[in-house]
Amino acid sequence: TTDDPTGACPAVTATRTITVDEAATVAAGGPDNVCQTDTPQPITLSGATIGGGAGTAAWSIVSGGGTLSSTAQTSTPSTVTYTPAAGFTGTVQLLLTTDDPTGACPAVTATRTIIVEEAATVEAGEPQTICQNRSPFVISLTGASVGGSATLASWSIVSGGGTLSDVGPTSDPASVTYLPNPGFTGTVTLQLTSETPAGVCPAVVDLLILEILNVECGTFPWNRD
Repeated sequence: TTDDPTGACPAVTATRTITVDEAATVAAGGPDNVCQTDTPQPITLSGATIGGGAGTAAWSIVSGGGTLSSTAQTSTPSTVTYTPAAGFTGTVQLLLTTDDPTGACPAVTATRTIIVEEAATVEAGEPQTICQNRSPFVISLTGASVGGSATLASWSIVSGGGTLSDVGPTSDPASVTYLPNPGFTGTVTLQLTSETPAGVCPAVVDLLILEILNVECGTFPWNRD
C-alpha cells in the first residue's frame, strides 16, 4: 500500500501471493537382521512409507547385491520384497527415492540397512561301516568340524547306545571318540550340534551314521566297500 499522495489521487495497493508447496517425505524402515543361507527367502520391506507432496517412491540397491521384486515407482513401497544373494554375509543398503513432486520441492531419499549375519556350520563326517568283536574298540570321529559364526559344538547319541569321550562343547569335535556297546550290531546315529551364535542365526545340527557289523576281524575297522 502506497502513502496518500498530495492532491486528489488516493493511495493504491497491490497483492503478492506466495505458495508454500508441501514437501515430500519418505521413511525406508528397518534396520533388519537376517541369517545367511544358500536358499535366501524374500524380505518384505514393511515399515516403508511416503507422504507429503510425494505420491510414489522406488527402491534401488546401493550395496550388497541381491534382488528387488520391483524397482518401479509405487505408492506402496512397503509391499516390495528384497532377496539377498545366496551365501552372502555383510551389510546391504537399499535406497528409497520419492517421485519429484509438482512445484518447488525436490524428491527425497531414505536408506534402509539389512545385515545378513553369518550362519553357523557343522560337519559330522561321512558315514562309516565298521566291524567289531566282543571287545569293541574306540572309533575316532575324524572329519567333524564346526565353523561359520559358531566356534563350539557338542556330540550326542541319538540311537544305538555306546559312549562318547566328551559330550561338552568343544572347538575340535574331530578329537572326540565313540565306543560302541560290547557285542552291539546295527546302526548308531550320532548328532553334532553347534552352539547358538550371537544374533539371529540358530544352532545347526548334522548327523553321523555308523553301521556296526558283527565280524570277527580283529581290532581294525573294516570298510565294506
